[in-house]
Amino acid sequence: VVVMVILGILAAFAVSKFYNFSSQARTANINGLAGAMTSAYVTAHGAALARNITNGTITMEGSPVVMRNGYPDSLTTGIGAAVNISSGFSVQGTPSSRGTISYTYTGATTPASCIVTYTASPANGTASVSTTTTGC
Repeated sequence: VVVMVILGILAAFAVSKFYNFSSQARTANINGLAGAMTSAYVTAHGAALARNITNGTITMEGSPVVMRNGYPDSLTTGIGAAVNISSGFSVQGTPSSRGTISYTYTGATTPASCIVTYTASPANGTASVSTTTTGC
């Protein structure tokens, strides 16, 4: 009986340790996408500077990427094409040119609070990426 009680107590601690791993995994996926977006917009900006393109289209890994103000636009044909976002994420709302585009993690507890947002470059500015992971 004592062994059963000890195993029960150990199991209770183990379950609480494993319980939050899925949330941590979703948070890591959102942070990974944010890092990929940052890397993609910096790379695209460098390619646009090298080609002297401010507004137009560049090609990255065989995909056309729409550029605005020297950075990828905030559309699926802009930053979405630069990052080549695959399964596991979906676009939240309707992205706008020269505005923002947000991707949510598909399996999130609260998708609107498990999100990465790309903000396109305003004139004479830089693009940016932000995350919200409270609902992952």
